[in-house]
Amino acid sequence: MSMIRRLSAAAALAFVASHAAADIQPQSGLWSGALHVVGERGCPTEIRQGLSDTFSQGGYENEQITFPDPFGPEAIAGDFKWTRTGENVWTASDKQTQKTPVGRVKLAFTHTLTVLSETQMDQRSTIEMTLPKKLANMLGVGGPCVVDSRVDHTRVGG
Repeated sequence: MSMIRRLSAAAALAFVASHAAADIQPQSGLWSGALHVVGERGCPTEIRQGLSDTFSQGGYENEQITFPDPFGPEAIAGDFKWTRTGENVWTASDKQTQKTPVGRVKLAFTHTLTVLSETQMDQRSTIEMTLPKKLANMLGVGGPCVVDSRVDHTRVGG
């Protein structure tokens, strides 16, 4: 390996290490998360009502969470494959298909978790639901139902 390639490889490693070190390490302890619907579009009334009921009961309170060091969001934000996409920013996505008596419902999830401080995190999520044509026609919708939500994660104690 030439000297220039070795120096380039060393510089690249130093760059990655310095940026990973810049991430905020959330404190382990008691955390609470407040869940909010930010918006929805293309959803039939029946689904909007169900979302309202679900989200009014959403979130969590006083959950003991221990974070790995270095931080990874798996401890707080579900069973997803998270990818670090920037300083203090993690993203995940997932797709699912569920059988129903009138056809398959397709679900696509995207999540972005931002560590704001040692005691605050912001999670933004989008769920896109595509209904089977027969059901969509019965409910009078022509496209996917999209729901945007936010979870404000806050450390509340040791």
